Amino acid sequence: HAREAALSVLDHWLAKGVDAFRLDVPGTYLHDTTLTDNPPVPVAERTGHDWSHAGNLQRHLHDSNLPENVETLDIIRRRVEAHGDRFVFGEFSEEEERCGGYLSPADGLHSAYTFVLLLARKLTPDFIRAHYATLARFPAHWPTISFSNHDVTRTLSRFGGKDASPELAKLLFALLLSLRGTTLIYQGEELGLPQAELTRDQLRDPVGDLYWPYSGGRDGCRTPMPWSLGPNLGFTTGEPWLPAAAEHAALTVESQSQDEESPLAFARQMIAFRKGSSAMTVGELEFLGEDPAVLAFVRREGTEAIACLFNLSAEPQFFADPALEAAELLWLRSNDADLRGASIGLAPHAAVFLKLS
Repeated sequence: HAREAALSVLDHWLAKGVDAFRLDVPGTYLHDTTLTDNPPVPVAERTGHDWSHAGNLQRHLHDSNLPENVETLDIIRRRVEAHGDRFVFGEFSEEEERCGGYLSPADGLHSAYTFVLLLARKLTPDFIRAHYATLARFPAHWPTISFSNHDVTRTLSRFGGKDASPELAKLLFALLLSLRGTTLIYQGEELGLPQAELTRDQLRDPVGDLYWPYSGGRDGCRTPMPWSLGPNLGFTTGEPWLPAAAEHAALTVESQSQDEESPLAFARQMIAFRKGSSAMTVGELEFLGEDPAVLAFVRREGTEAIACLFNLSAEPQFFADPALEAAELLWLRSNDADLRGASIGLAPHAAVFLKLS
């Protein structure tokens, strides 16, 4: 009866025309009926992430993430599909394989994303290659790709620190939209927003207050969207739940809309580019080489093939691959690039796209 009551909520909104649902931590829908204790993470294996939160010091194998959860995900997807062309995906924060995070759209939810990319802090090609190596083990799964959300430090600050450049913001946005899977854009990524710094008295997140000053919590990525200059950066004429971030005053939608070189202008171009290309939306992903600074891969669908190159370093780089011979350097890019034969020079934090012959 409890399950049917929850499923009826989906029916209610689907009948009103809702297109899709994002399910929060769908690995936690079941727990062990005998209330077995979770095992602790062995001390020798604990990372900074484990020590950052008391709940991370145990492996959640019994209070959530049960293998039986797979059946529940299948039931949810079938309920959504009964209403026609709809979509349901979920956020899996741990034990993804065990509880159904990598299932096919015919066995679990239509798609899912994990915290692997959300928690990454070192900007090297390996953070993408390693994740797609995991995904390769589940070829029937259609992933959702997310770099940032309401639980983690904003992407630009996570990878670039306090002095991150607009070029890095553009590169990260281009990379996000170039990867195979359904893309999730967190509010402000299209503006290149950094993490907001808040004082303890401004925090609303209980996690931030509990772990202060070791952690500022999650409110730094949750401040209001900066629409325009003025009170509360145009977000509201009332009192917002969190204050508008001083760091965002020069990055409003209004100001960036008037700047053809802004992160927002680039984001709009990048979205249009992805939507206009079958290879970029549904194509397979093939990595090129193993360069320590340049992430390179090809998106391919039918006769269309687009090479996507990203200089993840703050220094100029050269990249060469036979696949680039006779390629056409496309107009959309962040920062400069120079293609000569099968070799290309990339400015710091450059993101470029090439049409392969």
